[in-house]
Amino acid sequence: MSKKEFSHNMTYVIDHISLREIPTNPKSFQAGITAQITAVKHLAEDVEKARQLSQIGVWSRIVGDLDQSTSYLQAAAELLKKLGQENSRLAKVNCLRQAQTLQFQGNYKATEAIYNTLAKQILEDAIEKDQVLLDFIYQHQGKNYFEWGKYQQALEYIQKAITIRAKKGNKELLASSRLAYKTIEAKMKNKGEIII
Repeated sequence: MSKKEFSHNMTYVIDHISLREIPTNPKSFQAGITAQITAVKHLAEDVEKARQLSQIGVWSRIVGDLDQSTSYLQAAAELLKKLGQENSRLAKVNCLRQAQTLQFQGNYKATEAIYNTLAKQILEDAIEKDQVLLDFIYQHQGKNYFEWGKYQQALEYIQKAITIRAKKGNKELLASSRLAYKTIEAKMKNKGEIII
């Protein structure tokens, strides 16, 4: 489905207390997921289909349908493996997304292990372009520690993301990391409660 044909509002904001995505128009967002699920059935078994399956997994996580998120992210991983793309950048992005869904399910330890493995793979990878994902891994590892109640570790990882993102110069990503840092810091100061 092309962007031209896709008329649903799939935008979201980051909640300053939970650090989770909140759809700006939940009804349109859900309708967009439904439309994409229908559209993906008609795609050929290729990398674009894997990309769309992965995106449905993300959107499903955002609306809280974690079973559906898990199912679509797993389908994307299986298709990428079938296509011989299990080590591609998209496969790493999909793995990051699977970890986020595990985090939302409260599986913090499993999420931590996935992020650590991904970071190690990327740092050892000689291909510089894949290191573009490192700030996302650090950001989401920080959020995982935040939800796990490990606030000091959360701050350390968010700071790593801030450092990378400041060098990248992407103001939107940098603002997201700074919001996360501020939220975690506030929670630490107020013994687990955020008063903003």
